[in-house]
Amino acid sequence: AVGHFLQQVDVSGLVAASYNHRFIDDRDANLFIGNSFRHQNADSFSLDQLWLTLDKPVNEESRGGFHADILYGESARAMRNSSIGSPLNQNVGGGERDEDDSWDDIYLFGAYASYLAPIGNGIRFDLGKRPTLMGVERIKTNLNYNVTQGRVFELIPIVNTGLLVETNITDELSIAAGVFNDVYADTSVDDSRHKAYFSQIAYKGEMFGFKVDSMVGKNSASGLQSDFTGGDCDGNTACKTAVLDAVATAQLSDALEAWFQFAWVRHFGNGILRQGDTHAFATAARYHVTEDTSFATRFEYLRAENDFHVAQGTDDSGQTEVFTATFTGAQALTDALTLRAELRYDRNFSGRRFLAQDNEPDGASDGLSNRDHQIAAIAELYYEF
Repeated sequence: AVGHFLQQVDVSGLVAASYNHRFIDDRDANLFIGNSFRHQNADSFSLDQLWLTLDKPVNEESRGGFHADILYGESARAMRNSSIGSPLNQNVGGGERDEDDSWDDIYLFGAYASYLAPIGNGIRFDLGKRPTLMGVERIKTNLNYNVTQGRVFELIPIVNTGLLVETNITDELSIAAGVFNDVYADTSVDDSRHKAYFSQIAYKGEMFGFKVDSMVGKNSASGLQSDFTGGDCDGNTACKTAVLDAVATAQLSDALEAWFQFAWVRHFGNGILRQGDTHAFATAARYHVTEDTSFATRFEYLRAENDFHVAQGTDDSGQTEVFTATFTGAQALTDALTLRAELRYDRNFSGRRFLAQDNEPDGASDGLSNRDHQIAAIAELYYEF
């Protein structure tokens, strides 16, 4: 019985490591690249991610299944918002952990049970902690055109805990809906009756595809401020976020593929201290010169009101206008091993605290001033198994 079960379970994974360099002035703070999701150190070798995936898919012959993703490395640290640059065996505030400390080095990225109901073309129910269907870029590095995730990626939920329902209307058209504990938080514990609600419609043709995702509801994970408590929003305050995301994909030829993304995020509610909107566009393309060699580029434009700063963990307020350009080359060294090199340019037009910071500015009240642009170079090596 055990052997039969293991034959149905797919085991896969990935190991990715990188070297990251930012072209900086000697005065710049070393541990700040400007809210880069998982490459924040200015000059560092990094174990980006170790993935282990267990998947028992559902089908008409076996309608029950499960999926689990276990993550370790800087990507795990980024997901749990711990201190960049500190050893993995330290607490967020520094110092060695106690043996019974629950702040684990290993991050459970996703774990859910699935059931394929024999209704229509099949209705799939996923219950548990699940990676989002929203957006286009993913945490798992080999799924992206580029090494770094973009600014628009930071606006989209990553994982949510709750119930997701999916079904195919036709071979090309599908719909999905879900209810989760929170828009952005991955928590399995909800301290209120408020929830977040998700919907999707998606089309996938041979050459073109599109999907429109939306999520609205309680947001307790973005550092939004509450009028009622004077502190961060929690489950008992009326701080809400709505996210609308649209993605179009195109397979223009055997060698050329591309995507375009638009995201709109709105923070609102009677109990929120600072309401506002964020609008962002991103587009990317990848050209395969040969089966083993490819080049990719990504351009982004983001315009955000003050709440985007709050969500990014800063105290500054005001309009933010940011442009990014990213160029990536990839070479498959073996069937499973890939080397990528990337150059990324970020430009902040608004002058707010957002990009690389200076340790010794002239006249800065908080001891830090801002660069209005930054250039980063990253080399990444990853192995898929």
